[in-house]
Amino acid sequence: MNKALPMLGRFLSHPLAILGAVALGGTIGWLNKPLAIELGRLGEIYLALLEMCILPLMIGAIVSGIGSLFIRKIGNAYVMRIGIVFVGGMILVAIITLTIGMLVGPGKGLEASSAEILGAEVTRFESAVTGSLGDDHKIIEFVRDIIPSNVFEAATQGKNLSLLLFSILLGAALGKCSEQGGDIAIKAATGAYEALLKIVGWIMYALPVGLVLIIAGQVAQVGPGILTSMLKLVACVYAIALLLMVFYTLVIARSTGVSIIESFKRLKGPLLISFVSSSSYAAIPSALSSLRNGFSLNPTKSDLILPLGINLNPQGNVVHFVLAVVFVSQIFNLDFGPYEIFIVIVAGMFAAVAAAGAPGIAALGMLVIVFEPLNLPVAIGVALLAAIDPIVDPILTTVNVHSNCATAAVLSKNETVKSDEQFETTASAAITAPN
Repeated sequence: MNKALPMLGRFLSHPLAILGAVALGGTIGWLNKPLAIELGRLGEIYLALLEMCILPLMIGAIVSGIGSLFIRKIGNAYVMRIGIVFVGGMILVAIITLTIGMLVGPGKGLEASSAEILGAEVTRFESAVTGSLGDDHKIIEFVRDIIPSNVFEAATQGKNLSLLLFSILLGAALGKCSEQGGDIAIKAATGAYEALLKIVGWIMYALPVGLVLIIAGQVAQVGPGILTSMLKLVACVYAIALLLMVFYTLVIARSTGVSIIESFKRLKGPLLISFVSSSSYAAIPSALSSLRNGFSLNPTKSDLILPLGINLNPQGNVVHFVLAVVFVSQIFNLDFGPYEIFIVIVAGMFAAVAAAGAPGIAALGMLVIVFEPLNLPVAIGVALLAAIDPIVDPILTTVNVHSNCATAAVLSKNETVKSDEQFETTASAAITAPN
């Protein structure tokens, strides 16, 4: 029995099983609309099960991840430098993704009738479907709204960005109070996060069935035209990912003095592992070895930065979430002003960090962080993106690994510290949870 469940899990999570479920759901939605609509209602139950875990999963991931950074005695200046490079890198990736997405328009071209059905399906978002998502002056209001006057009230009202901000501050404070029991609290948060991942793992056994139900309902109501738009989205994801990987190769080459071609060759092992396994964590040992032996980076720094970046600098996730917002907004023919652009970049980074380490469709649940401030329908976003997740997850995972190899190269270049002993760490210590 103990061996049967893991085997069943691997079978049900296999890309072929996922794609088969999407094909079956699409076929049912196309051939038998009444049945498909009823199945879609059952699919809502499956989505509710996943959403049940999203909020505590997000809090546990952020508190343990941020806390693990501050709990190390590595000096405030170096922590600040790491934070600046992490945030700056994600902002740059968000801007690139947003620009390309708006120019390419992966969500444009959907039939008017299908777009109208989508709008009618989510009547509680009707005020958003007006050709514009908001007014430019709302940026200050947005910043004010994410600062919770009452954390418990924010939780009951589903203000995820407010809880995310509180989690970041709590994780940092616990890391700074390690001698007063903060380390124990961080271990408790990590333990809770592990338990939630276990619950999500149980729910994931039913993923193919859930996708059949969800896709059948969506295709029945919207029509097969939405599947064509999703293929454009896949092409856009791969184009952006490859462009970023070229950029990361150039950064590594410049930071280490190795030629462009040679720098890519020396990382082909971890990049291949991340693509084939769709797991950033599986590629960490190979990546650390490549950074030490292939580029002669200071291991006491790269061993800290790379695993930490997988959790706090997931640039592949940024691509995923930002492009998801662009895609769904284009389906509704909605425009972006300065306010929307600000929200997409900031909330997209928060959602990316919150989703780091969460498996596939559970990570997509973090779309709520980006979609809700823009009044976009979260359920539709999750349903559509879950269908292509097995296709885009390998390349986005590769981007996560490659970007953090580049980050390690940048932060290890010409760095001097008081004592290398202050930086000694292991890859496993920086990982909050296995993927």
